Amino acid sequence: MFAIIDDSLYIAPANCEWSHRDWLMAEKVIPVKNNPELLGLTRGFADQTGLYFYEGDFALTERAEREVMGHLNELALFLGVTKELHLFGGELKGKIGEHWLGIKDYGSLKDILSK
Repeated sequence: MFAIIDDSLYIAPANCEWSHRDWLMAEKVIPVKNNPELLGLTRGFADQTGLYFYEGDFALTERAEREVMGHLNELALFLGVTKELHLFGGELKGKIGEHWLGIKDYGSLKDILSK
């Protein structure tokens, strides 16, 4: 799990089971539980299906895209993901507990990083 705040990359501890909000509050990066600023942050996660990022309510925005692309090498390194994983922007909301699909597939990290 990760967040990008003021062009700084934050990586959650491995196997962190908290929400982004709880993690960022515990790290004292955001001050209060209902901080509306959280909705304006670029955040995401990696799993065996891909590296996902979004802003706000799982939206794909130009700002989030720009921030993730600017930190993509660091993200891949710090999250320990394989370069074969695909990068997905935004998420189509589904049922809680099910895998949500990415809105945009940018291709594999290997292909993106070699451009």
